[in-house]
Amino acid sequence: VTGVQTCALPILYLVHRSTLINPPVLRMITNPDLEPVAALAEPLGVQAVNDLVEFGKMYIDSEEDPLKQTTICYVAEVDNQVVGVVGLELLKDETVESLRCAYHLDDYLIAEYHDESHAKGHSRLKHWILNPLFLKFSRMLLLSAQRLCGRTVMHIESALDDVVPSVFSTFLQVAPRTAPALKKVKRKPPKVASFSMF
Repeated sequence: VTGVQTCALPILYLVHRSTLINPPVLRMITNPDLEPVAALAEPLGVQAVNDLVEFGKMYIDSEEDPLKQTTICYVAEVDNQVVGVVGLELLKDETVESLRCAYHLDDYLIAEYHDESHAKGHSRLKHWILNPLFLKFSRMLLLSAQRLCGRTVMHIESALDDVVPSVFSTFLQVAPRTAPALKKVKRKPPKVASFSMF
């Protein structure tokens, strides 16, 4: 790699020894993880830290059956240090049906194959934070999160002006359906009308 000289100092490249050995391990979030998660999210601002910690607490405090939960939060860990967070919202079939009405999902996947009745389903990526040194493991962490929560499709919903996560390039953009509209200009009536009967 050829470096671009922008100042008098030499160019410095960095690699963490853990990135050369093993990928991060994904596991469920616990109470002791909330402080390192908050520190990891601190550069994103106070609101992001509060949202992420609240999401983690909501998951930890829930006493529901793991198969009936609506959210799941994982932490990525290397050498007993939290290096990433993955927060998922588990989508019900009704939500997926409304997404199918609004977007061309059927052009990209067979929706019936991914329904909840076959221990599969859809999830929405709500929170994604990963130490930049471990970005090369992004796809593996997404795959592990889907495997652990028993889902086969993952979505990201983002407004045009939102900051998108670094893993965004892994996803495909699905085209929205256009809403039906009436024509503004009426067409001329036909000169001859024909009717048929079967």
